[in-house]
Amino acid sequence: MANSYVDKDHAYIVPPNTFLNVDGLPDIPLSVSVKAHPGWDQIATGLEPVNGKADEFIAPDFDILYDCPILIGVLEELPSFSLKGIEHRFIRLPAL
Repeated sequence: MANSYVDKDHAYIVPPNTFLNVDGLPDIPLSVSVKAHPGWDQIATGLEPVNGKADEFIAPDFDILYDCPILIGVLEELPSFSLKGIEHRFIRLPAL
């Protein structure tokens, strides 16, 4: 498990050490809005995007939220590939 951090080029958010679980309500759907630093034009996460909103994501419950880190900044996408009909994408920070 990594730690959440922010530097001058990007932010990495690890949900379990960033978002609080509501006691007694672990199965409620929730949304996360990301307000990125100007110039940070990309957000990479396993969360589902809200239709028409590039900076808002939904999770059906806290378990899904906690399994989906969020990387924000100027990112580089590597070529995607499919395995057993499922598309796989890799996003990384560009080499400095």
